[in-house]
Amino acid sequence: MDEVATVNLLGGSLGDLLPDIRDSESTPPLYYLLAFAWTKLFGTSEVAIRSLSALIGTATVPLAFATARRLVEERAALVAAGLVAVNPILVWYSQEARAYALLVLLTVVSLGAFAVACRRPSVTPTRAHPSGRTHPGAGRQAGRQATAPHWAQATSRRDERRRRAPAA
Repeated sequence: MDEVATVNLLGGSLGDLLPDIRDSESTPPLYYLLAFAWTKLFGTSEVAIRSLSALIGTATVPLAFATARRLVEERAALVAAGLVAVNPILVWYSQEARAYALLVLLTVVSLGAFAVACRRPSVTPTRAHPSGRTHPGAGRQAGRQATAPHWAQATSRRDERRRRAPAA
């Protein structure tokens, strides 16, 4: 039923899309805006509508490797990427014409931004990657819950650095 709702939302005009999302969805509009453009290029067949999520899910694997590589050695990062690639839930999400795969991708990007912020004291959490500013608004409530600890920790580290800075 969820996928039918997605197809119905995407069947109208762009002007109708945002009010329809506001009225019928709990998911913020980023996925639907991407899917709207995608369906204009590839149509609304079952394969076409699901291929966006498949592409997003596939892109998550190398991003998971890159993110893990910032935190651990290469071998462990390869294992992490492999687990992302074969995780049944992530494979399932990547076949749904819904925002789930995008949520996972943005969470991985947010974790990568957190890793950058932790390694480079001069980089603030929100400057580490633009998605750090947009992810909670682009994902679902689960996205905000998944990334809130990253940003809280990174922000506290930034505040700690400010306290340690010598007074001018």
